Amino acid sequence: MNEVIFESNGTLFKEQIGLGGAAFIPMDTLNQGAHNSFSTMLTPISVVRSSPEEWQPRIKKHVEHWQKYVEYLNHIEQLFRAGRKKEDVLQAIINMHRSIKRWEEVAREQAKNPVPPVKLLKAVFLSKGTRWRYLVVDQPPGEEVRFRVHVDEQRYASTENMIVMRTGAESEMLAALDSDLQAALKEGWQLDGH
Repeated sequence: MNEVIFESNGTLFKEQIGLGGAAFIPMDTLNQGAHNSFSTMLTPISVVRSSPEEWQPRIKKHVEHWQKYVEYLNHIEQLFRAGRKKEDVLQAIINMHRSIKRWEEVAREQAKNPVPPVKLLKAVFLSKGTRWRYLVVDQPPGEEVRFRVHVDEQRYASTENMIVMRTGAESEMLAALDSDLQAALKEGWQLDGH
């Protein structure tokens, strides 16, 4: 986890200061939780028996912290539901845990070897029942203009559901997209405004 998710910058084995001011090691805390430790079961009893002024501020901080992880899990679930591959979801998890310092390092690395973007010339989303169709004319760096089509059960364009219909001059590819669009509309496909 430290090497993959946190890119060897994690703090799972480093001593930290918790919300209550006490030192702890995250891996020890995870280990305790995994074994449903006795101290975890006693915590609610202590909360109930103590005065609200002592515990309410601390509980609020914990709930806010946990909410962040709930949001992470919801995002991960949505990625899987959208049909994303495990590698893409793993990269999203890495990105969620990446520090600002690490993002700055990544930006400096990418600035040394910039990747020219694909030039997007025209794109149209269509739907028909539960099917999606994505028509695109674009030009990858150093390549010919291409007309490509994505068809899937989900509104998601990937290399797995992509068919390059043809390549050639920009005007020819735009005409091919328009022709395919008109044929799709006659077949009952609907333009999607998103």
